Amino acid sequence: MAHFISSHLTAGSGGVAYAVRLADDGALVGTSTLGDVDLVNETVHLGWTAYTPAAWGTAVNPATKLALLTHAFEDCGFGRVRFQVDHRNTRSQAAVAKLGAVREGVARRHKRRSDGSWRDSVMFSILADEWPDVRARLEERLAGHTD
Repeated sequence: MAHFISSHLTAGSGGVAYAVRLADDGALVGTSTLGDVDLVNETVHLGWTAYTPAAWGTAVNPATKLALLTHAFEDCGFGRVRFQVDHRNTRSQAAVAKLGAVREGVARRHKRRSDGSWRDSVMFSILADEWPDVRARLEERLAGHTD
C-alpha cells in the first residue's frame, strides 16, 4: 500500500505534486500530481504520474489514485477529474480505463514532446456522480490486492 507526502510546486505551476512512498518501509516509488486546477469549472487534472518499474502491476497505482481521487472529490469538492495520456502509451491508457474513467476522445497534436515531435492525447475523466462507483471498485481491487 502506498501513502503520500505532498510538496507544493513552484509558484505559477497550478498544482501539487505528491511523492508516492510505500507504507511499510517508506521507499519512494513514484510521483503523481493534481494540477491545472480550474476552480470556476470545478476541474482538476490528475497526471504527471511516474512509478519505478518495480511498482508496475502492484497495488501502488490503485492506492495512489484512490487517495488522490478521494482528495479531489471529497476534500476539495471538484466535479470533474481529468486524465490525459499520450496515445502511444497504451499501458497507461489501460490503467486509467481500469480505474473507471470514461474515454472522451483524442486531442490531436495536443502537446509537444521533449524530442520536438507532437503528441496526440487521449482524454479521460471521472465525474463527481461517478465517483462513488469508481471508489467502490478501487476499494475492492485493493482488498483483493489485484491490479
